[in-house]
Amino acid sequence: MPVPSPALAPTPSPTAVAPAPSTEAKCSTDTGGSCQWMGCASSRGKTSCSNGKCKCAKGYCNMKGKCVKYADFQHQAEINSKKCYTNTGVSCRWSDCDRKMGSTMCDSLTGGKGTYKCLCKKHYCWDSVKKHCMRQ
Repeated sequence: MPVPSPALAPTPSPTAVAPAPSTEAKCSTDTGGSCQWMGCASSRGKTSCSNGKCKCAKGYCNMKGKCVKYADFQHQAEINSKKCYTNTGVSCRWSDCDRKMGSTMCDSLTGGKGTYKCLCKKHYCWDSVKKHCMRQ
């Protein structure tokens, strides 16, 4: 008498996994510039003219009308999503603020009560990764 073969279990179908919600900012390539009569302005960075509009090159995103590298765009978006800190933590009691930190001022004797700390100027926030005051 023949031995019956064991029944094979059906192969499970793959289940769809929902993508994780994105925390990344949307990268737009439209700089807002026009190139119908003249080319894109060099101040816009790496661009090309497409249907009369200045568009960022591959790997670049529009940031305030200028094309910046995608990584820089994401970094700035991360900074913008956080609270803006102006205190660099660097002392200016005995010397001026280092120019490499960007747009800073020394809070030395404001009203006679200074902290003697280098602070980012108005509309700038301290980027602790780049060690630089970045425009908001």
